Amino acid sequence: MDDKALQQVREDPQSFQQRIREMVEASFGLRIWVGLVQAVERRIGESLNLKPSFSASIDWDQASEDLQNALGNVWDARTERILGEIETDLQNAVRENSTLEAQDRIRFLVQMSYGQRSFFDRKTHQRQSVKVARLSYPFYAANLISDRDPDELTDQVVRHLDGAQESLKKLLGNAAFSRLAGSKLDQLESRTQNQLRTALGQEAFDQYAGQGPLSSLPDDVRESVSNILGSQALARAQRELFLSVGDREWVDYLTQMEALRTSIGLEAYGQRDPLVQYKSRAFDLFNVLLDSIRAGVVAHMFRLRTTPSSSTAAKQAPSPRQPAADKDKPDSTAKKSGKRRKRKRKR
Repeated sequence: MDDKALQQVREDPQSFQQRIREMVEASFGLRIWVGLVQAVERRIGESLNLKPSFSASIDWDQASEDLQNALGNVWDARTERILGEIETDLQNAVRENSTLEAQDRIRFLVQMSYGQRSFFDRKTHQRQSVKVARLSYPFYAANLISDRDPDELTDQVVRHLDGAQESLKKLLGNAAFSRLAGSKLDQLESRTQNQLRTALGQEAFDQYAGQGPLSSLPDDVRESVSNILGSQALARAQRELFLSVGDREWVDYLTQMEALRTSIGLEAYGQRDPLVQYKSRAFDLFNVLLDSIRAGVVAHMFRLRTTPSSSTAAKQAPSPRQPAADKDKPDSTAKKSGKRRKRKRKR
C-alpha cells in the first residue's frame, strides 16, 4: 500500500474494512464462478468460451444469463453437427444397400447413436480419433416413465427381460442345432441325452436314437432338442456373467477391506473401539458388495451377448484305425533278409 492508501485507512477505517470485505467476496465469488464453468464444461465435454472478467462483486443474475446463453450456443452447434453427421452416415449406408430390410433399419438406428471425434494429442503431437456417443437416451427415457406406476413399470421390465431371454434361448438353440444337424441323439452329451429322455420319454428316445441324424427327426423332436440346447447355452452364458461380475466386485471388496484393516487403528484417537468400528464397517461393506453384484448382473443382463460353445458339440467319433496288415501277404522286408542270409551261406 502507498502513503495515500495508508492515510485513507487512518482517516476512515470503516470504509477500508468495507473495501476489504468486498474484495474478499469478489475473490470467493470468482472462484465459485470459475469452478462452476469448469464443471459444466467437463460435463458437456466442450468449452463454453466464458472468461472470468469480474473485477468487482459478481452479478449472479447476469452470470446465470451468460451461462445459459453459452450453453444454448454450444447445444445448437452440437445439434447441427450431429444431425449433419447422421445424415452423411445414412446417405452412405443407403447408397451401399439398395434394399433396406427391418434388420438394416435397426442396425442404422444403433449406429446412429455413435460417431467418431478427432482431437489433437499434445503428448504424441498426432491427431487421434475416438468413438463417442452422439445421443444419450436416459434423460429422455426418464421423462417418458416419470408418471408411470413403479410396480407396473417393474412388471413391464421383467416381462421384457423374460421375452428377451426366451428369444436369445431360441436363437442359441437354433445355432447349436444347426451345428449338430449331422449327429445322432446318442452322440450328444450325456447331460443332453438325459434331458431329452425326460422330455421325450425313454421309449421315444430309444426309438429316435438310432434312426439317423438330427435333421431327419420329426419336427416336434427337433424342437425339443433345440430348446434343450438353447437352455444349456443360455444357462452357461448367465453363469459366466454371474462369475465375471462377482469376481470383479469381490476384488474391489477385498481391496476396501485391506484399506479398512490398515486405517482402523486411527479410530482410537476418536475415543472409539477399533474392533467395534471394524466389525460395523466390514458389515456395511459386505452389504454394499451384495448390492453391487445384484446391480451389475441386472445391468449386464439386458446387454447379454454370448457365442456358441463347443460344449454342446457331439462326441468326437473315434478316428478309424489303420487296416491291419494282411497276415497271408508276405512281408517284403522278410524276403530281403532271407535273401541276404542265403548269400552269406553260399560264401
